[in-house]
Amino acid sequence: MGGLVEPSPLGAQQSESNMRPILLGVALVVVVVTVIVLLNRATPKGPTAPWLAPTIRIDGLTVGGE
Repeated sequence: MGGLVEPSPLGAQQSESNMRPILLGVALVVVVVTVIVLLNRATPKGPTAPWLAPTIRIDGLTVGGE
C-alpha cells in the first residue's frame, strides 16, 4: 500500500488507463482534420475574373498628362 512518500503500485497502471482515451481522442481529431484538408484540396478552383472588370470602360487616354 502506497503512502505519502512511496508511490502506489497502481498509480502507473491507473495513469496509463487514463491516457488511453486522451490519446485516442487526439488521434481521432488528427484523422478528421486530415480528411477535411484533403477533401478541400481535391477540388482546385480556377482563377476567376473580377466581377466588375467586363463593365469598366477606358476612354480618352492621353500621353503626357496634358
